[in-house]
Amino acid sequence: MRALKQFETIETIYEEEHSFSSPSPSSSSSPPSSLHPIVNAWSLHYTSEPNVLILVQGTCFRLHQDRMISQSSYLKQRLMGVSNVTISPPLNITAETFATVADFCYTHKIHLTPSNIAAIKVAAELLGMTEGENLCEVTESYFERVIGVDASLVIRSCVTMLPEAETTASLVSRCIEAMIWNGDVSFLDDVIEMPSQDFQMVASYLNKRLPNHDALYKIIDFYLKEIKCDKLREEQQIDICNNLDCSKLSHHILVECIQNPRMSLKFIMGAILMEHLKTRDSLVAATTTITHKTERTSLRQILQQDTTPYHTTNIEEVMDSTYYRIQSLEKELIDMKNHLQHHHDFMNGNKNNNVLNQERSMSFHFEPPEDSKIQRGGRGSISSSSFMLDNRITKKHNKLEMFVANKTSLEITRFFPYKFINSLKNAFGCRIQRQTKRSKNLSEKSSIGNSMNILWHECPIQKLDREHLLQQKGCVIWLTGLSGSGKSTLACFLSRSLHSRGKLTYILDGDNMRHGLNRDLSFRAEDRSENIRRIGEVAKLLADAGLICIASLISPYRKDRDACRALLPNGNFIEVFIDVPLEVCEARDPKGLYKLARAGKIKGFTGIDDPYEPPSSCEIVLQQQGSECTSLGDMTKIVISYLDKNGYLRA
Repeated sequence: MRALKQFETIETIYEEEHSFSSPSPSSSSSPPSSLHPIVNAWSLHYTSEPNVLILVQGTCFRLHQDRMISQSSYLKQRLMGVSNVTISPPLNITAETFATVADFCYTHKIHLTPSNIAAIKVAAELLGMTEGENLCEVTESYFERVIGVDASLVIRSCVTMLPEAETTASLVSRCIEAMIWNGDVSFLDDVIEMPSQDFQMVASYLNKRLPNHDALYKIIDFYLKEIKCDKLREEQQIDICNNLDCSKLSHHILVECIQNPRMSLKFIMGAILMEHLKTRDSLVAATTTITHKTERTSLRQILQQDTTPYHTTNIEEVMDSTYYRIQSLEKELIDMKNHLQHHHDFMNGNKNNNVLNQERSMSFHFEPPEDSKIQRGGRGSISSSSFMLDNRITKKHNKLEMFVANKTSLEITRFFPYKFINSLKNAFGCRIQRQTKRSKNLSEKSSIGNSMNILWHECPIQKLDREHLLQQKGCVIWLTGLSGSGKSTLACFLSRSLHSRGKLTYILDGDNMRHGLNRDLSFRAEDRSENIRRIGEVAKLLADAGLICIASLISPYRKDRDACRALLPNGNFIEVFIDVPLEVCEARDPKGLYKLARAGKIKGFTGIDDPYEPPSSCEIVLQQQGSECTSLGDMTKIVISYLDKNGYLRA
């Protein structure tokens, strides 16, 4: 009865003021004043007074029932037949958060930030706000975008909302997963602040989300080390360690687990057993490979079947070439016969030579035996473009007669060999020209850069063969944009998405390349050009190998990007411009570089005191729409859609 009198008093106050109040100053407070004009405007426009009272952590909200139940399935059920309800407790929703949610129910607009996304997302899930404009979907979309950019700030707000943040939407584990992918370990500072129950819950969700548990082991080991595992009860330590799946640990991590005194004894025994099983499987696999040679033979046969069409084509071409050479030889032999006949006539006309009246001055008779054949590897085979008879010339099968009468060897040398050699040169002209050309190429000096005498060596396995093997087309996806625009993050998400489709990719990250290949280069303009040139050459090799190479670099100068494009065949260079304004990138500043550049501690920083030249005609533009950034999922879909449409994801 006392509570009803308070509600009656409140209703009287609201009837007079059409605003918010509380049952008593000592027991409750007023909601944020920003909600007052919204509710009043709604009341005036629809001539309907607020008809429900909602109590949230001591703050009373006088609202319109139809607006609240149209968005929340939870309130729709709780307000059935009643006009007042208390939602916090039991729900973990603050008055400030509920005011923002109520504002959304009236205006369908909401202001989300990395600091408040966790509280509003949890409230939306607890209140079942999947009706109408679907606040759950709105917050989910924003959460996916923001964790790719600033997960470290989001996780701090999520930790304060445990356990609801994890049980409703797995917010903490998803933040940690995103930071692991980005190589960010700053979340460890937030992890050690968690109570053991909350950490156990987060670890259990990570167990389901992570395909590899190496990172999860590092997190658990760090937590046990920092909070002094001896302070935990044995049951708590066992529960935390049980979130690790030994079958998902790499070999060296598994060995480290066995030797780690912070791990529970039960887990160590399981790890030892798993290590023995993996060792046994490795031995069995090695033994199977050695004993079952038929499997290797089968694989070789499969590979031979794949290359058979190529070999068949080559053989047909060689056979056609040989056929034309044989025709040419037959023609030249006829010419040789005519030359001999002319010589015979000439010798018969010489009156001082009586012997020539009885015999032919010179004859050339050749009968190939029936078993004559072309032997591979000898002169006359396909490889050397000449012929070798496989048998020795005998009296029975092959007779070569040459009659020389009343002529000195000197006269014959002057006439017959000269004609004979010329005929052979004409017959094998193509071969002689080819050999001459090859010798010329080998003798010519080639100058590449500062090096001399360099020749390009062709390999019989070409790019098309490798693409056929991988069932994809080698290309370079060149991500360019300002620092902080999200290039590296997009590269990782894109690579993971293509990997899940069975496509082989490799990322060339600008920062990573300066750790090794380009460690000798500075950030001067000429060194930046050399940096891009080297990475372009590496990307060209990866694309030629049939891989989908994802290059993630600022690459500020247009001429450098165009030079890299010129290295590859047309269509194999896909330039993706991540068009994010400078002020947005500077606000993100994940590495703190913009701040240092503004302070003058970094010179030649792109966007501050060094220009960025946007692409003039790139294949894909990922542009920020207004104040909202395109989500990583949407950007990845755009790029993959382009690859699929243009046939890069199939051979």
